[in-house]
Amino acid sequence: ALKRVRAEALACRRADDGWLITMSSGRSIRADSVVLALGNAHARAPGAFEQAAVPILDPWDREALARIPSGDILLLGAGLTMIDVALSLAKRRKRGVIYALSRRGQTPRAHLTDARPAPPAAFDLPLPLSEALFALRKEAEAAAARGEPWQYVIDRLRARTPELWRRLPLEAQQRFLRHARVWWDVHRHRAAPEVAAQVAALRSEGRLKVLAGEIVAAEAGPHGVRVQHRGRGSLARHNMDVAAVINCTGAAADLTRSDETLVRQLLDDGVARPHANGLGFDIDQDGRVLSAEGVAHGSLFALGPVTQGAFWESTAVPEIRVRAAAIAAMLAPEQ
Repeated sequence: ALKRVRAEALACRRADDGWLITMSSGRSIRADSVVLALGNAHARAPGAFEQAAVPILDPWDREALARIPSGDILLLGAGLTMIDVALSLAKRRKRGVIYALSRRGQTPRAHLTDARPAPPAAFDLPLPLSEALFALRKEAEAAAARGEPWQYVIDRLRARTPELWRRLPLEAQQRFLRHARVWWDVHRHRAAPEVAAQVAALRSEGRLKVLAGEIVAAEAGPHGVRVQHRGRGSLARHNMDVAAVINCTGAAADLTRSDETLVRQLLDDGVARPHANGLGFDIDQDGRVLSAEGVAHGSLFALGPVTQGAFWESTAVPEIRVRAAAIAAMLAPEQ
C-alpha cells in the first residue's frame, strides 16, 4: 500500500488522465494524483554576494561550519535559524564575535515558561489591514489588563490566520509582507525560554551582536570575507572583516527564482504558476494547484511551505497536519 522511492523528481507532466513523474534515476512513476509536499527551499544568497561571486555557507552544513577559521563570523538574518547557528558556534568557539545582521535587527521573542495552551477567547479582526493591526494591539492591551500574556493573543489567532489572510486583498497582503511581516514573525515564531535565555546571555557578554541594516557590497579576501554594510536609517557605510558569512535568512519562498529542476519545469510548462504575492504556488482554497491560466487541476495538490502565499500559516506541523488530512480525504473519500 505504500512504496517509498528515493530519487529526485525532475518533472511532473500530464499523462492521459493522470500524471507522469520523471525521476533522476531514469525511471518514471505514473500516478492518478500528485501532492507537491516540497518542504522548505534553500535560502538564496543576497544580491551583493551573488553579484560578487562571494560564497556563503549553508547553516546546516555542519562540516563546513566546523572548518571555519578563527575570527569573527557574520550571520545573515536574525530569526530562529540564526539562533540555532549562533548557539552551536558559541559552544565550539571561545573567541571572536558572532554578528547577526537583518534589515530591522529584530530577534524572536520567547515562549512562555508555562506551556499550557491559552484559554479560549474569541475575537475578530476587521478587514482593512491598518484597522486589523490596531485591533490586534488593542486586544493585546486588553489581555494585559486581564493579567494575560501577549503570547495568548497570538496563539488564539493562529487557527484563524489562514482565513484572515485569504480575506485580505492582494495589495494588503503585499503591504503586510513589506512592513509588518518581521513583527509577526518574531512574535509568532518564538524561541523556547531556555534558548532565549542563552541568547540573552551571549548578547550581554558581547559574544553575539545583532545589527539592523543591509549589505552593500562583499568581496573575498585572503582571510575570509570583507563586507560593507549600511545601518538602518543611515547613509554611512561600514566595513567588516569576518572569517565566514553564513546564510540564516530562512527558506526562499519566491519560486520564480528557484533553481530546483521540478519547480522550474512546473512553472515553465505552465502546469503551475507563482502566487501573485510572491510566496509559493498559486492554489485554490482546497490546495489544488492552479495552472498558468488560473485553472485548478483536479488531481494536483500542494502542501506545506509552498502554499504560504495562499494560507500564510502553512509552515508548521499543526497546520500541515490539518491540510494533509483534508487532501487525503479528497484523494481517498470514504466509500
